[in-house]
Amino acid sequence: MSRRTHPRKVVITGGPCAGKTSCLKALVGRFSGRVAVVREASTLLLETGVPKPSVDPPGLAPGQWRMLFQSRLIALQQHLEAEVHHLAEQAGIELVLCDRGLLDGAAYWPEDREHYLRTHGLTLDEAMDRYHGVVCLESLAVGQPHLYGRGDDPTLLEGPELARQVDQRIRAAWQGHRNLVQVPSHPELRDLVDRVSQVVGTMFQA
Repeated sequence: MSRRTHPRKVVITGGPCAGKTSCLKALVGRFSGRVAVVREASTLLLETGVPKPSVDPPGLAPGQWRMLFQSRLIALQQHLEAEVHHLAEQAGIELVLCDRGLLDGAAYWPEDREHYLRTHGLTLDEAMDRYHGVVCLESLAVGQPHLYGRGDDPTLLEGPELARQVDQRIRAAWQGHRNLVQVPSHPELRDLVDRVSQVVGTMFQA
């Protein structure tokens, strides 16, 4: 008998140093066999050795590399989501957790959200409707600034002020989603994980 299901996609996102990676690891353990994870597309691209989107290679106009990077990122992200969703469907997995979603790219786009969507042939409704839910974690730079950057995370590129700006842009990018849950920062990681697990647990329900 086939285990074919129709898994829901849920975005786990947030500003720098929000605990996203730690929460995703914990969710896989807590909901073992019920969730699959789409890895963050930007991390996969940066692991290839290409320049960061904030660094303009020689010969390109300011901002041109950022737009090119984000355009390739959204293409990779759509592919990853489709493939993981297909495998999850065949395996009977109920939720596909996306380490960021398509609208996160709008937070890093030089123009506004509408320009980002129009450039990539998407409408706002299409981008929102891809995901059953969005869990947005608050950066420590916003809620617990004294703890920001203490984890010696080598991928942490933003200083506190820039981190707060990125956090705000990510929230604005997802504003209007019908099932957006904003989770405040917690000084204790285990408390944050418990809260996020509770939120994700409700998304298994019809």
